[in-house]
Parts: sequence; C-alpha cells; structure tokens
Amino acid sequence: MTTVETLTTNLPCQLNQMPRRLGRIILPKCYKDLLAEEDILEETNEVSDLPSYDQLLGMLDLKTGMCFHGLAMASTAMGYEYDENRRCYYTDNHEREDVVKDQNKRFLTQYFKLERQAHRWVQLTEEKAKELEVILTKPPLQQNVSFEYTTPEGVAMRAYHVDMHKTFCDYVSHGNKKYGGDLSIRLPVGVRPVLMVGQDESTFHQFIFSKKQWKGPNGKESLMPKSEGEIYMASGYTAREFGLGLGSLLTSHVRNEINETHQQQKTYLSTADAELIPSSSNKEDFPETYDPCLAFFRSGVQHEGYWNSSHARLQIEDAVDAISTIFPQVHGVFLFDQSPGHTKKGNDGLHMRNMNVSHGGSAEIMHATIIHEVGPHPRILHVGDNQEMHSSKATTAPFG
Repeated sequence: MTTVETLTTNLPCQLNQMPRRLGRIILPKCYKDLLAEEDILEETNEVSDLPSYDQLLGMLDLKTGMCFHGLAMASTAMGYEYDENRRCYYTDNHEREDVVKDQNKRFLTQYFKLERQAHRWVQLTEEKAKELEVILTKPPLQQNVSFEYTTPEGVAMRAYHVDMHKTFCDYVSHGNKKYGGDLSIRLPVGVRPVLMVGQDESTFHQFIFSKKQWKGPNGKESLMPKSEGEIYMASGYTAREFGLGLGSLLTSHVRNEINETHQQQKTYLSTADAELIPSSSNKEDFPETYDPCLAFFRSGVQHEGYWNSSHARLQIEDAVDAISTIFPQVHGVFLFDQSPGHTKKGNDGLHMRNMNVSHGGSAEIMHATIIHEVGPHPRILHVGDNQEMHSSKATTAPFG
C-alpha cells in the first residue's frame, strides 16, 4: 500500500520542498487532484492502489482537511506573509524589457517626429545664442544642443527646443505665443502643423479622508461614513496649448461656432455608440456648462451607469469638433494609454453577453467563427467547421 511518505515525496516540487509536517497538512487538499493525475506518482500506475480520501485523513490523524492555522503555516513556508494593507503603486509592466524596447524604438521615434511638426521651437541669431550662453547661469544654457542654419540673407541662426531653457518663452514670436512656441525651421513647406493632445481618466470618491482628523477640546470628532460614497469620474484632454480642458477658451462666441460645426455634421460617426448613450445618434448643442475636453461622469447603476468605450468615442468626437474650431490651422494628434475603457469590439464582435442561453429571443448579430476544440459530448460541428452565430436559411433548425 502506498505510504504517506511516498505521497509526500511525490508531491509537486513547490510542495515537496516544504518541511514534511507542512506537507502532511497540505496533502489532504491536493490529494483529490493527485488521484486524477496518476502520472505525478512514480511508485504506482494504478489509481486503485492509492488510499481513499477518508483513509488518507486517518493516516494523517486528521478528521477534516486543512484548517486556517495550517493554511497560515503553509503560506508562511512558501514566502507569503500576513500584513496590514498599505497604500502603494504599481508600474503595470512599464519597465518590462519588451515594453521599454517598444517605447525606445517605436513610440519615442514617432513622438519626436511629431514634435518637429508642433509649435515647440524658437529661433535665435547665433550672436544672441552666444550671449545667452554667457549670461544664463541658473540654470545654464547647454551648448551643442541646437540646430544651426543660415538664412537666405546670410544670417547665422540657431533653432532650439523651447523646453531647453525657461527664458526661451520670451523669444517666441508674438503670433505664436498662444501655442507656446514657434514652428521648426525644418518643417517642410505645405505640411500642416500638429497639436498633440493627451487623454486620461480619474475617479474620485465622495468620502475620502486621511487617517487623521482634528478633534475638539473635549475629544469630539466627526463621524466617519461607512462607505466611500458616490463615485465621480473625470475624463480630460490636456495639451500645452490650452492645459487641462478648454476652460476660458470656451467663450459664448466659440461655443456658438462649435454648435454650428455640430449642425454641419449632424450625426456622430460612432452611430451605434451614440444610440447606446444619449439614445440618439444626432449631435446636440453644447450646454453652457459642458467642456468636451473635461467631462464629468457620475458612476453607478442609479446614476449614469459606468464609463466605457462608447462614452470615450463620443467624447473624442466632441473634443475634435471643439479643438478644430478653436485651432483650425493645426491637425490634432490624440495620445491614449492602454485603458480598458478605450478598447472596443466590432459591432458584430463575439461577446458572451450578446449570446442567448436558449433558442429564441432577440440577440445581437455576431460574425461567424471557426471551431478550434470540442468536448466529449455528441456534436454536429467538428474542429475546423464554420460556426454561424445566427440562424439563416442554410442553418440546420434546432428542432425537427
């Protein structure tokens, strides 16, 4: 008969490395899985040779499976620890080797190319640049970081990125002050400038307090709510040209111009998303309190639901209408992170929630798919067959 020592010896490596006492505590819980995987055991090829689950508990002098104390001991032996919760952050694999490689070789290359098309530059005469290299000390102006060229009139010039020194903002031409910089001298003639816009979301809870609070002289203190309260979400677009949200740029005159743009393009391009959110695909005039580049959203079933890709797609259409109206001479480039709220399936994409459990009823039309695996039960379709996700004249009826 197989002994406890044999079973403990033939446990998977991560369990076998524990002290024998812990192995015996853990063994009852994993034993049922071992019964179904006889290839893990080396000294028997017949499952019938193994003791039953109840016999194993008797061999280990255990009446039941693992207790909480035994689980804590096993977890500690594997390197886990039971500790209080602390606020922390995670990098979400930003420093992973393949991610860093993609950032350096693809993203940064494309981003720097875009900067040559943006208002990020300032042009100085060589004489003025040398003067600034002498007088600027806090911080000093770096040398050999400019693009040198000569004008058709023979004047030696230097082009700097406007972020190279805070003083460069004073040398931006008057017409481009609102952009924060001039265009690059290397921008080809006829190429439209770009305006780079970043987007992100943030969620705020109604009741968020620190671990400490002020108390009265007699020890009185505020009652703390049991929950974090309602959720308020903000989705904002930011750019160097206008900051977070359009803010003061949304004057009544500009708002009227944007609404006229809406009337020219009366419906959203994302028609299906528009019908899900406002229940109409038609664009409406911007309310006085609405900033398309800084939208607020009350999350929850009893409020406005939950932010998803449909909200994101409609907001970007509103933001494009507004930005193209305020900055008609530039081409908008929008930068997004890999948020789940930005992903979107096709209208006919395969989604479990769009499938009916039984025949009949209304359901979304989904595209066909190829069967890659099948179960042991009787079947009509086999591996490699085409699976239609809706009934048609060529489809076999479910009932005779």
